[in-house]
Amino acid sequence: MGTVYVIAPVFNEEGNIPRLLSDWRKLSEQLSPDRFAGILVDDGSSDETVVRAEQCRGDLPVTILRLSPNQGPGAAFATAFQHVASLLEPEDL
Repeated sequence: MGTVYVIAPVFNEEGNIPRLLSDWRKLSEQLSPDRFAGILVDDGSSDETVVRAEQCRGDLPVTILRLSPNQGPGAAFATAFQHVASLLEPEDL
């Protein structure tokens, strides 16, 4: 089985980032670290969402994509899917 890509659009989620990345770390350990890839899409947060994500990710493979403010979840998912499309292998999820 290939890589499992997990996508989360975020906006002003500074307080929730540590828990999210902790949960992603647990998932990564269950899958095996080389099979997990997290994608956070920040929708122009005005708080420290991105800073907290950078601080908390450690060695967890998390890519942070940044949008200009308030493009919405549709744009966030579209951005993530566009990013992941060039990386996908046939066995990936």
